[in-house]
Amino acid sequence: MKAMYSKVFLGLMLAALFVAVIGCIIWILKLNAMFAPPVPFPEALRNGNFALYRHRNNVLYDFEGTNNGVAFNTTLVTDQLGNPNNAFYFNGSNSYIQTVHPMQDLTDATFSFWFDANLTGKYETLLSDADRGSSNYCKIALVSCGSISGIYIIANKNGAGNGIMITNGIGKFRQRLAHQWLNLIWVMSPTSQRVYVNGVEVANIFVTANDVGSHGDGLVIGADDSTYPYRDYFSGAIDDIRIYNRALSGDEVRQFYNLFKP
Repeated sequence: MKAMYSKVFLGLMLAALFVAVIGCIIWILKLNAMFAPPVPFPEALRNGNFALYRHRNNVLYDFEGTNNGVAFNTTLVTDQLGNPNNAFYFNGSNSYIQTVHPMQDLTDATFSFWFDANLTGKYETLLSDADRGSSNYCKIALVSCGSISGIYIIANKNGAGNGIMITNGIGKFRQRLAHQWLNLIWVMSPTSQRVYVNGVEVANIFVTANDVGSHGDGLVIGADDSTYPYRDYFSGAIDDIRIYNRALSGDEVRQFYNLFKP
């Protein structure tokens, strides 16, 4: 009888040890995934990708360079892929993130990020690189035109032109702007601007733009930095911000979106 009890006890101990080992392995894998870089891009899409911003250790970490961001009054929420505590949430009143170094000069560029907005139509700013002069913007914001919402882009530095609004409901721009994760990509060139939402081109407009000179202290995510204190705060979540020093092609944009869509 004692021998039988000993075998049962040994079996229970081995089972408990097995469960503990499996639990440790799962915990280690989750921890490793939390601090691992994002899935590598195909080599062609890495060309010119000089900044890749994602959450790491409660800072906006630059996986491609050294220009990390400092978060002010943000919290962490689930990202577009369902990963908890992996996207930054902005409260719409005093939340923003600012990189520690200014932006570099850009004549051709691609800006991409995922966002989930609570509100649209009041110039909620997703990205801003400006000095304190309102005529020196590089900015992406959510705006309204009457009852219609849209995306406003402007990069009017160094003699470039005025901003433009891409209106929701016109052409292929049919995605609801609030309360869902969207991927927005702005392909900026000196003479034309292309905007994509979830891999679909929603605007291709011949408007001049550049981000040369007149940089602020650092690139700002979630607020307009052309004044102090900042204004036009974004309300919602932002994740996976990427900046290229070249204009991506339409095929590259679609490939990019398909790599990380939910």
